[in-house]
Amino acid sequence: MKGLRRVAAALGALVLLAGACGGGDGLTDQQRTDFLEGCLPAAGEAFCECALEQVEEAFTGSEFADIGARFPDDQGAAPAELEAAVVPCLPLLED
Repeated sequence: MKGLRRVAAALGALVLLAGACGGGDGLTDQQRTDFLEGCLPAAGEAFCECALEQVEEAFTGSEFADIGARFPDDQGAAPAELEAAVVPCLPLLED
């Protein structure tokens, strides 16, 4: 599943960025910006916009930051809870 590996790599990069900042209720503007900047080159606009919406529904800014803090720099896969959140967006992946 080439698409899932690409998404996992993109989400992994996003999670590392997420650990840097976190809001209490929703994602911060910086988290949204970092998410899209990390996602777009790997997965395309339709997927990334959908994934951001799913992440915002699934996690508070603090929870998203906590995921980033738990995710080691050298790990190759995104955390399971993040991957699960974006499953509805998988059909939108660009080839």
